[in-house]
Amino acid sequence: CPAPQPTVVTNPASSIGQSGARLNGTADPNGASTSAWFEWGTTTGYGNTTSPASNVGSGTTAVAYAFDVIGLECGTTYHFRAVAQNAGGTGHGMDRSLTTTACDAPSATTIGASGITQSTATLNAAVNANGSDTNVIFEYGITTGYGMTTPSSLVTGSSDQSVGHLVSALQCSTTYHFRVVAQSAAGLTNGSDQTFTTASCDVPSVITYGASSIRETVALLNGSVNPNGHGTTAWFEYGLSESYGETTGNLDVGSGNNFQPLARDATGLVCGTTYHFRAVAQNVGGKGYGADESFTTPDCPAPQPTVVTNPASSIGQSGARLNGTADPNGASTSAWFEWGTTTGYG
Repeated sequence: CPAPQPTVVTNPASSIGQSGARLNGTADPNGASTSAWFEWGTTTGYGNTTSPASNVGSGTTAVAYAFDVIGLECGTTYHFRAVAQNAGGTGHGMDRSLTTTACDAPSATTIGASGITQSTATLNAAVNANGSDTNVIFEYGITTGYGMTTPSSLVTGSSDQSVGHLVSALQCSTTYHFRVVAQSAAGLTNGSDQTFTTASCDVPSVITYGASSIRETVALLNGSVNPNGHGTTAWFEYGLSESYGETTGNLDVGSGNNFQPLARDATGLVCGTTYHFRAVAQNVGGKGYGADESFTTPDCPAPQPTVVTNPASSIGQSGARLNGTADPNGASTSAWFEWGTTTGYG
């Protein structure tokens, strides 16, 4: 008579961890040479078998056997059963299940930003998913309230993974806070707060041109300003030396990226005097200065003559001598008399 098929019992699993467990069973060969193994998987369809099979002999008593399975997913339920086979056929133990221990929450470390420019930076972190699919984002903003987030990245596995994300549309000369946030089914982990400061804003580009419309007490100062993308105010400094000391009124030249004309009157000048001046512009990046230029106001005009009418002399019936004095006050001067029978002279 052929030997009956093995009698198989599936025993509870042991040594259950996040990624592995020991499957236990017994097989009674019922007198025929018998091999034994386990079927396992996430459903009762199993789909996996242990290998190599265990040789449990050809006796007539139950023999214990076990197999360690690895590479399991943490926090996951698995089904398994013991299986044995001899010449009499294949015996199956009943289905049992085990649940691996819960996954650890991801670990996340915020790392300093890199590639920092006036308007962009790359935010960096190291994330260990600890065996669970993990979504990673960065929070960032000008305070620890952040307010802005990057798109999500997926991190898997059980080792540190580098994560980076380029952020743009930042403000120049501004300090930003950021941190990494990692979340899986096992929990959420926030990295520590880090900061970076964007590159300094560009100061305005400024050119001083020559003065025009120069008169004894006023002159038109000329220049050109490129705001370099930031709201900019411009003016002129002027005075008797390159220390200047006087300023014109301010002019808003906008926030574009092209040169804009700048012209302002310098007033309160003195005739016959040399003045220095330069164009100045300021935005959030700081002040920009044009080169020094100079001009000289026209010479002062000589004052009008000082004239005195003196009494007439040699007065006769039909004639008289008119007398006076004239001080030319430094300029070539002509002098004469007006006379008539009234103060209208004529």
